[in-house]
Amino acid sequence: ALVFALALGLASTSVVARADDNANWVRPIKPYRVVGNIYYVGSEGLSAWLITTSEGHVVLDGGPSADGGKLIERNIQALGFKPADVKVLINTHAHYDHAGGLAQLKADTGAKVWASRPDEPALEKGQHFGDNDNGLTPFPAVKVDKRFGDGTRLKVGETTLVAHLTPGHTIGCTTWTTQVTEKGRPLNVT
Repeated sequence: ALVFALALGLASTSVVARADDNANWVRPIKPYRVVGNIYYVGSEGLSAWLITTSEGHVVLDGGPSADGGKLIERNIQALGFKPADVKVLINTHAHYDHAGGLAQLKADTGAKVWASRPDEPALEKGQHFGDNDNGLTPFPAVKVDKRFGDGTRLKVGETTLVAHLTPGHTIGCTTWTTQVTEKGRPLNVT
């Protein structure tokens, strides 16, 4: 199988963000299908992904704020999907720019939040632990419904996502892998 590298992990930090221009973190862009059942639903400067299945959908990352969460919802709708069909919210890492919209998405969709065990306390506190270029920026706390560890499989419909803990950026940073079919070819997606 071919490997199709998507930024479904630490590399998802931004699409075109510049360190001195965080305005693009909530600047809308047109959402699009990337490969198989994976769609880009993030902003101009921060990625978020929709993985669709026959039994509901998964959203990876939530943007930097409630506004970022609402942008993701609008992008899901623009693609013809319903935010209410989102069943699971997952997160690459518990920094505000990727976790700040999770509480809004959870409230609006009713989806369950899955988080790595090491990042769970930061998500539930609404502030990451450690340091980064943006300082200890708080974000809306979100209740974690399911904790996971390395190798955990998240199965929704016909899609299985596998968690790979990749600590460093945060203590619970997670890269996700899955398989999709594109034009009859199986692809491994990271």
